[in-house]
Amino acid sequence: MKRGLLIVFLFLSLGSTIGSVSNSSDLDYSLVSRHIIYYTNIERLKHGLPMFRYNPILQAGAQRHSQYMADHKYMSHRESVLKDPQDRVKASCKPEDKECMNQFENPVKVPGVPYLVCCSENVYDYHDADSTEEGLAKGMVKGWMNSPGHRANILDKDTSAMGAFVVPNAGRRYGTQVFSPYAKGGIVTKGNFKVKVLSQAKDSIVIAYIPTEVLYEFSPRVIRLDGGDNSAFSFELKGSEYVLTYQRREGEKNLPFFRMELNDLEYTDIYYPLCQFQVVEKEDKLSFEWKQF
Repeated sequence: MKRGLLIVFLFLSLGSTIGSVSNSSDLDYSLVSRHIIYYTNIERLKHGLPMFRYNPILQAGAQRHSQYMADHKYMSHRESVLKDPQDRVKASCKPEDKECMNQFENPVKVPGVPYLVCCSENVYDYHDADSTEEGLAKGMVKGWMNSPGHRANILDKDTSAMGAFVVPNAGRRYGTQVFSPYAKGGIVTKGNFKVKVLSQAKDSIVIAYIPTEVLYEFSPRVIRLDGGDNSAFSFELKGSEYVLTYQRREGEKNLPFFRMELNDLEYTDIYYPLCQFQVVEKEDKLSFEWKQF
C-alpha cells in the first residue's frame, strides 16, 4: 500500500562536452515529450510492468518546471514560488476543479501522515547533440535509466500515470518527468490481447489482433520498422478483430519487422507500445516470431 506522502525528487546532469546544440530550437518539443512517454513505457514493458497512462495535468506540471529551469538556466527540483512537484501539479488544476485535484490524492488516509497529492519527479539538464525529436527522447530516457534513483522512479510498480516535457535554452535541454500513483493509469497489456494466424502461404500471412475489454479504449495500429514497402501490408478492423495482411512484393528481400501500438482515444496524439514481431519463413510458408523491445 502506498503511504500518504510520496515525494521523490531526483535530478541528472549529463551530456557531451563538445559544446552547445546549435539546432535545439528547431525541434518540436511537444513531440519530444510524447516520445519520452513512449520510450519510458518501453522500459516498463521490458520489466513486466503496466505502462504509465499519459496525464495532461502531470504534463502541465512537468512543462511548468522545465520552463522554469530553462528560464533560470539551472537544474533543480525547487522553485521560488511553486516549490515542489505537488505544488506545480496543484497549480495546473483550476482551483474550482475538485475532480482534477482529487485524482492525485491518496484515497487512503494514514494517521500521522500528511494527506497530500502526488508526486515523484525526475529532472535532467541534457546537452548531447541529438538532432531529432526521437533521438533526444531516447537519449534522455537512457540517461535516466542509467541512474539508479531515476530508474527506480521509472520502474516503481506502484506508480500509474506520468507527464513529461522538455524546454531548450542556450544549447541545453531541461527535461522533467512527473509521476503519480493515484491518477488513472496502469495500462496492463499482459493477458489482455491475443494474436492468431488466420492464413499462411509462401508469400503472404494474415494475422488477427484480438483485445479484451480492458484495451477497448485504445485504437491499435501497426507500423513497419525495417524500412520496407508499407504498401505491402494492411491493417483494418474486420468484425471484432483487427486484421494484419502482408503480401510479399516481387523482389522484396527483407521480410517485415512490425510493431503494434495503442492510440489513446482520449488524447489522440499519444501512442503506447504494445508488442513487436518479425515475419519469418518456416516450412515454405510465412510465419512470425515475437521480438523483445
